[in-house]
Amino acid sequence: MKILLLGGNASARVLAEKLLAEGFDVTLSVASQEGLATVPPGAQVLVGRRDGPLWSRTLKEERFDVAVDGAHPFAVDARKTFREAASSHGLPWFALERSSLIPPRAHLAADVDGALEAALSLTEPGHVVFLALGVKILHRAVPVLKKAGRSVAARILPTRESLAKALDSGLEPTEIVALWGAPEADLERALLVRWKAACLLCKDSGVEGGIRAKAEATEALSIPLVVIGREEKGNGLDEETLLLELKRMKAEGQELREREE
Repeated sequence: MKILLLGGNASARVLAEKLLAEGFDVTLSVASQEGLATVPPGAQVLVGRRDGPLWSRTLKEERFDVAVDGAHPFAVDARKTFREAASSHGLPWFALERSSLIPPRAHLAADVDGALEAALSLTEPGHVVFLALGVKILHRAVPVLKKAGRSVAARILPTRESLAKALDSGLEPTEIVALWGAPEADLERALLVRWKAACLLCKDSGVEGGIRAKAEATEALSIPLVVIGREEKGNGLDEETLLLELKRMKAEGQELREREE
């Protein structure tokens, strides 16, 4: 059974490893060369961002039995395009949903604007707002915070693309922390102390995205944590349920082939 998995993150890698162990034929789609680090041995790989027409061509050239959206929960456009392409080609698809966790003391914002308003209300001019948002939102967040007199530090992935976007957003090299993966609480706390952060602003990327570590670090330092909520939640399956469903489909397919023989 051939599975097309939209990935590029640690959660998708773990799922791919488990699917491979169950005997599935897995092809992982990642957006960039850096995403190859999330492709486990034994998996096929597609590299590069794909729009609707390119996905359509890929699905015509390759025969897959099912598509799985395992992308980051905030990769909204990529996920939407992937799902629509699968549906248009009659390919059944599932979404892997990370568990959502909003710490009790966190300030939840519905969107970027709300998060920036919260960060400004919780800090004063001269304070440092530490951003753990990824790079796509930086061009909106950095100018607003700096115009309001806040200093900014941001943690990004150590890739050329991420660094270029961070610099283009208005960040100085001394305001950028390049780190692969979500840090544990001790490192999270050390980074906040090093940059004298007065507030941490992040997204609801789930337990896999390090939200517990962020909560622990900010609570230990008695600084506010502002979390941007997800646009979409509750439309996917957790890893265990998804694996069971795919194994059920595989078993049914094998049974059908045996009957035909």
